[in-house]
Formats: sequence, structure tokens, C-alpha cells
Amino acid sequence: MLLVHDESHRTRHNISFQMTIETYLCALFVNLFINLGIYTLMRPGMLLGPIGDYLYMKAPEHVHKPLFSCPPCMSSVWGTTFFFLSDLHNLVPYWLFPVHCLILCGLTTIVMFWDHEK
Repeated sequence: MLLVHDESHRTRHNISFQMTIETYLCALFVNLFINLGIYTLMRPGMLLGPIGDYLYMKAPEHVHKPLFSCPPCMSSVWGTTFFFLSDLHNLVPYWLFPVHCLILCGLTTIVMFWDHEK
């Protein structure tokens, strides 16, 4: 039996791959904004600042840093949460989960340095 591959199959495959990449990048930036939003809300003088102050004083450093006080550290907890609670784990393979957290950490670091440059 001879298998014939037509160009329409390749085009459909490339379009779905492109949509996957675009969808993943959008999800990555949504996760980045969630991280930065939580960090900002928990800072002193902000809406959840009193809770942040209380947890900062009471919780050990290895607990409060990944939860709300260190944006690159937050990528591990909130990247994992976002990856599995969103539909992202159905979009990309599971092995991409640690890579997602590393990419999120890098993006967060870039945004934090960019913010400090101003």
C-alpha cells in the first residue's frame, strides 16, 4: 500500500503547531502576570499588604518566598499551580512542566530587572 502525503496535511499540522505555540506563550504571560499580581498585592501598603506583613514575620523564609515575597521563587509554586489547574497540561506534554517553571522564572527575573532600571 502506497501512502500519499498531501500538502494539506502538512499545512494543517503546521497551523495546529503554531496555534499551540501561540496558546502556550499567551498562557506563559498570563502566569507571569499572576505571579507579579500576587507579589504586588502582598507588598506593604497594598490591598493584601497586612496579610503579607503578617506572613512575612510569622512564616519561615522557605515558605513566604515561593508564596509571595520573591517573584522568581514564586515561579515554582505558582507555575506548578497554573500548569495543572489550567488546561495547559493538556496542551503541552507533561515533561514541559519543569521547563515551564524555568521559563517563567527567567521571564520574571527579566521583568523585575527591567522594573528596577527605571
